[in-house]
Amino acid sequence: MSLLRRLVLISIMGLLAGCAAPQQQQRLATPSGNPEIVVPNATRKAVIDRIVASKLEKGMQIKSVSDYGVVVGKKMDNNLMASLVYGSRYDSTPEGRITYSVVEVPEGIRVFSRTEIVTNPGSAFEQVSDFTQNLSGQMQAELESLRAIFDGNRNTPADTKKEMTCQGKEGGGIECRPISSPSRPTAPTPN
Repeated sequence: MSLLRRLVLISIMGLLAGCAAPQQQQRLATPSGNPEIVVPNATRKAVIDRIVASKLEKGMQIKSVSDYGVVVGKKMDNNLMASLVYGSRYDSTPEGRITYSVVEVPEGIRVFSRTEIVTNPGSAFEQVSDFTQNLSGQMQAELESLRAIFDGNRNTPADTKKEMTCQGKEGGGIECRPISSPSRPTAPTPN
């Protein structure tokens, strides 16, 4: 590679690195200042199941699931800027990762999210760059959408929280609905 090409490449990389540098953003109006919500009238399992279902619909890979959270990731293929800035000689394709932490609080289920770009994903040489503040508005909007799914349960007393079940729909997609309790006999309706 000629010296001129090297200088141009170094200049472009410096410019891209400057564009990708974390910018000072205002904190969200949440207790932690980071993306978070409280989902009333739900269970941890129902919230975690819904997060998993929505991420699978978007083609993300489930990295881990526990009683207290979910970690999902997706290789940043076809993203030249991410490859230039966060790729390495070992692995030129970084991974976008989102971590959801899910805990029970008196008001319901509290969900926190964290966004990262990972250089050398899956190796002993992983390097994690926190992008939570850069994407906080998007992440908060996503969490608000998650809470909206459970809004139908808001008028239910807290001691009768509904479990949710999620299953694939014919033709693709996932549908989640409350698990119904054993049906009660109903009076026949007159014709």
